[in-house]
Formats: sequence, C-alpha cells, structure tokens
Amino acid sequence: MFSNKLKTIVYICIIVFTYSYFFYYTLFSLHILNYILNIIKNLLCSNNKILLYLVFMNYYNYLVVIVLNSIFIYLFSLQYFEYPSTFKLNSVYPPKIQSNVISDCPKIIYQIVPDINNIPSGLYYTILHNIRMNPEFEYKIYDYDSALELLKKDFTSKETEAYLSSSSNQIKTDYIKYAFIYKYGGIFLDIKYVCIYKFIDLLKYNNVYYVQLKRIDDMDLAILASHKNNHGIEKAFNIATLNLKLKKYKNSLKRITGGTVIRDELFNLGYLSDFALLHIDEDHIIRMKHTQAIICKKYVSFDKENSKFYLLPDITNDYKNNTLFDSNTTVENQT
Repeated sequence: MFSNKLKTIVYICIIVFTYSYFFYYTLFSLHILNYILNIIKNLLCSNNKILLYLVFMNYYNYLVVIVLNSIFIYLFSLQYFEYPSTFKLNSVYPPKIQSNVISDCPKIIYQIVPDINNIPSGLYYTILHNIRMNPEFEYKIYDYDSALELLKKDFTSKETEAYLSSSSNQIKTDYIKYAFIYKYGGIFLDIKYVCIYKFIDLLKYNNVYYVQLKRIDDMDLAILASHKNNHGIEKAFNIATLNLKLKKYKNSLKRITGGTVIRDELFNLGYLSDFALLHIDEDHIIRMKHTQAIICKKYVSFDKENSKFYLLPDITNDYKNNTLFDSNTTVENQT
C-alpha cells in the first residue's frame, strides 16, 4: 500500500500532466483557429463589423478556452481529494414550523447512533433529510453515552443497570426505544430508515403506531410512536428491563428487547399485532396498511456502512453462543 504522502505526490503529478496535455492541446487548437481567422479577415476586411468581431475573438478566445479547461481539470481532480468519511451531528434540532395538528403524541422524533461525533456520510445525509422532511418536529439524536446520562437522570438504577448489561448496539437501541417512548412519548425511528412520508400526516390519523412484520404475527421496532405512559409500552419496557437485569436468554432473540416483547404484552392486553397500522416487508419498506403508502425505507448505503462502522451489527451468533451478556447468565427455554 502507498503512503498518504506518496499518494498525494502521484495525484499532483497526474493533475499537472493532465493540465499540461490540455493546455498544449488548447494552444495547438488556437493556433489553427488563428490561422483560419486571419484568412477570414483577409477575405472580409471590407466589412468593419465582422472585422471587429473577429479581432475580439482573436484576443479573447484564449481566455475562454483556458477558463473552460481549468473548470474541467478542477472537476476531474476532485476525485483525488479525500472527503471526510464521517460527520458530526447536533444533539437537538428544534422545529422549524409550528404545526396546528393536535395529537397526544408529542411532536418529537428520536434516533440513537453509536457516536454522534462520528456519523458515516450515508447516515448523516439520511438524518438531515429526515429532519428537513419533518420540520414540525423537534429532532433529538442520542448516542449510547448521552442516552446513558439521561437514563441516570430520569430513570431508576435498576433500569440503568439493565441498559449496561450488554454491549450490543441492537440490544441498547431497542431498550432505549421502549424507555424513551414510555417516559416521554414521541416517535422513535430506527437509524437505517429514510423518511418518504411526512410524520405530521401520520399524527393526523392516529397518535399510536406499531409496525407489524408483513404476513407474520410479530412486530418490529423500526418505528415506535405513542403518547407517554402507554400501558402496553410500559409493560414491554418492564419485561425488557427484567430480561436484561437478569441476563435472560429467551427462546428467541427478539423476546429479549425486540419487537416480540411488545407484541406479547399487547396481546395480553387484547391488542393483536394485526391491529398495527404499519407493516414492514423483507425489503425493509414500511407502509401504511390501509393505503399501502410508503412511510420509510432502508437507505441505500446502510448495509455497507453497517459492515464498516458497526452501526447495528448482527448479534445472532452472540445469541446462539450465549455471549450477549457476561458469563453470569440465565438461559431460558420458555415460550
């Protein structure tokens, strides 16, 4: 592999060589053009207007062609300059528009990222798009450290310990979704999704949204929206806290903190997953059930960025190998 210094020297040599080539090509072209113009001037010297126009071209065509070539060389050379692969986001983006839509669901969108100061470009521009798409909402972005600080402030020590029981991004993310929506209310959007549909229009229809896995009697936490103190979400949060605090390996990974937790608790309250207003398919496209309108979909570069930056790495093997928690675990095989 070349060092960065050597790569820079190579890039500069390429740019200089390319510019020299085009510059001499331009001079050659202009030499021919001058020759043609002189012939035309000799033939049309009686026409003063044409003569003035040709003289103008003769003096200024050099500048025009050189400027155009410079623009081309600049655009060509952009590929050799390194752009930052990660960006920094603010923790809070206030609403830009005051909405008159009345809803029990607070107009707040939450997202959680591994590190708010180190956001890969695809996720960065996805989040900025989502913010612009929903100007009526306050947009709050947490990372795992800032989420922990809020847990310490507003939640019990038991719940904080539950959050700290696993280093898995997916486990922490799902747990924070239950905690924040139960405690504060609002809309929690998973980081892999880009908004297609304005969330304010969702609140015109209802103030609680769960996502059902399409054609499967189960739920997904891609979007979790509700007023605060939702009883079903409270019960799911308590079960997830117990699972993490006692380091329980349930008979399904999604029964630890995932969507199956809320599905089971809602079922016990008489709410079937088929009642959910949104569903998600195998292509990670979230739609309204009754209209099939697309609400969100996975942004294009998520899989690539996930493998490089470990945004939400797959934890299936950790679950199978009983390594989600430390060695002091409880293994359950209950349904």
